[in-house]
Amino acid sequence: MKMSAQNRLIISVLILSTVLIAAIALGAVFHVKQLLYAGHDLDKTFALVRASMLFGLGLIWVLFAAAFLANTYLVMRELKIFHKGVRKISTGQFGYKLRNADVSSKSRELFNSFNTMSNTLQLFEEQTVEQLTLERNKLEAILMSIANGVVVCDNFDSVVLVNDHAQALLGIDAEIKIQDYADSSGNFCFKDKIEEFKDTPLELMENRPLEFNILVDGRTIKSVISPMFTRNKDYVGYIIVLIDMTKEAEIDKMRSHFISNVSHELRTPVTVLRSYIDTLHNCGAEFNEAEKQEFVGIINTEIIRLNSMVNDILDFSKLGENQSIEKSVNNLVQIVESAVKQLRVLAKEQNLTIAVSKDGEIPDMMFNYDSIERAFTNLLSNAIKYSPNGGMIEVALVSRGDTVEVSVTDQGPGIAAEHQSRIFDRFYRVENNTHTIKGTGLGLHLVKTAVEKHHGGGVFVKSEPGRGSTFGFVLPTADGAGVNLR
Repeated sequence: MKMSAQNRLIISVLILSTVLIAAIALGAVFHVKQLLYAGHDLDKTFALVRASMLFGLGLIWVLFAAAFLANTYLVMRELKIFHKGVRKISTGQFGYKLRNADVSSKSRELFNSFNTMSNTLQLFEEQTVEQLTLERNKLEAILMSIANGVVVCDNFDSVVLVNDHAQALLGIDAEIKIQDYADSSGNFCFKDKIEEFKDTPLELMENRPLEFNILVDGRTIKSVISPMFTRNKDYVGYIIVLIDMTKEAEIDKMRSHFISNVSHELRTPVTVLRSYIDTLHNCGAEFNEAEKQEFVGIINTEIIRLNSMVNDILDFSKLGENQSIEKSVNNLVQIVESAVKQLRVLAKEQNLTIAVSKDGEIPDMMFNYDSIERAFTNLLSNAIKYSPNGGMIEVALVSRGDTVEVSVTDQGPGIAAEHQSRIFDRFYRVENNTHTIKGTGLGLHLVKTAVEKHHGGGVFVKSEPGRGSTFGFVLPTADGAGVNLR
């Protein structure tokens, strides 16, 4: 078995001391004999022997002192090596190994135990880091994939994580403090609310997160701030969830506008009907036949308007119920001719001419008669409303093999390009200096729903300001075939 340097030193000192003692003893005996044979004084001889023995013992003490110092040095060296290893472990350098060469057997056992512990800690760290990395990646993947924006901040307001949706909403990165974020106008969006959040007890914030709206580049973004805790309930920061409410805010605004429009639109024909009917009822005998016919014509016109608005509202209420509709074999030509005949009264008031053309053989098709009739009637009534006096409205039916296209072209003011992508949205209306005609904002949305949702067709609009508009829809000749508009 290999001995340590410490053991070798002790054994060497013991052997050397033994040899020195034996040499001094033998030398003293030999020297005493010589002195006695030579006739020297006995006292002087013993004094000389005593001095030699003291010198030998002093030399042996020096050797043992040197051995003790050397042994202390070796022990301290081992302690320094062990201390260095402990310091490495304390700083997280797991896996660090102590050299166990030239150390005592006890120290070697201690060093081996230390190396085993260090290796175990390294393996545990690797497994823990791998597990933490996996959990972090899973968390980031979840945060990145959710539809809402998420901004995670530490206790010092620094952004530590932001998902793609939040970057798209705010244009924010992980290099700023969230309190310093400002919109394009230079206004701080979160500063006051974060201060309010921090001034509120965490228990309240945990049960009732702080909610508020911010405006960023014209978009309404709902923000919710909630505190974050560790498993031990230690507060570590907060998370901000961002929800783009722009469309909802616009719908609420349009819904309010719709209610206002509907109230006005319903009030107008009801007032006209009541006025003319009261006049005929109370003073009918005073009017000649021509005047009575004129009154009846006006009453009929207002009833058509009122019926159209009521139908729009009723159809819209059905949309929310997501009801299925029954289909049967019908002919589009019949629907077009019936609607044109019905609305000629309104067209006549503005001296409008309605021309109907057919291109190809229009086959009988499977669709819901009432739904498509309402869709076409909406398009034609819109054309009448926006056409100038004495203008022309062209209705065209075109057969394209597996589809049939129905379009209505007017000579009205036209629609700017920025409105065309939203013209079929519910409640949406183009109202400016050119478009001043009131309405519910539901007609075109109902057309789109009836054609696309219930019949697998498609709607379209072609328009230029000052050059009129063409609205239309395309239906598949085979039920369920679907239409792809380019």
